[in-house]
Amino acid sequence: SYSVTILQGHAMSKIYSESQVAQFHDDGFLKTEGFFSAQETAQLVGWVEEIAGWTANCQHHHEVTDHGPVLARTEDFAKHHAGLSEMLLEGRVVQAVSELMGEPACLFKEKINYKHAGGAGFNPHQDAAAYKRFGSFHVTCLIAIDANTEQNGCLWFAPGQHVEPLPEDDRGCIPTELAYRWDWVSAPLSPGG
Repeated sequence: SYSVTILQGHAMSKIYSESQVAQFHDDGFLKTEGFFSAQETAQLVGWVEEIAGWTANCQHHHEVTDHGPVLARTEDFAKHHAGLSEMLLEGRVVQAVSELMGEPACLFKEKINYKHAGGAGFNPHQDAAAYKRFGSFHVTCLIAIDANTEQNGCLWFAPGQHVEPLPEDDRGCIPTELAYRWDWVSAPLSPGG
């Protein structure tokens, strides 16, 4: 095992220990609290707020709530934002994902999910199932810019259920009768995690 990762011609310390990488492979997910500093997280918040106001150079998607339409997600923005492009394509994020994958990672799709009060949640699903025609191994990386708690809708995982693609219903979700068989664990994250 190597103790140094070479990225962009610079020696960088490994982000994850061997036991963290093993946990990722066993469970199918890994929480990393404090990945970004408070200053870096504040910068991310500013960038997300900036992009939410864009009228071009990205794809905004809205949803209807009891309070009217709200911005639900933004996609395809990194190539038009220097800071996020650098963060997602050249920095610690790609290094971390590469360490977990055991091979160089590349960005397939970037998305900002906005979670507004009254917005819709998601039934249990595998993100990778939506992209199976593009390859067999995908890693989703969530970067929290505000607190993700059980009360406001953090992610939940079924450890060990990631090894192969799971059956889907007509909405691309894991069939309810199958999802109820598993033990689910919440994965709350602090800002910057």
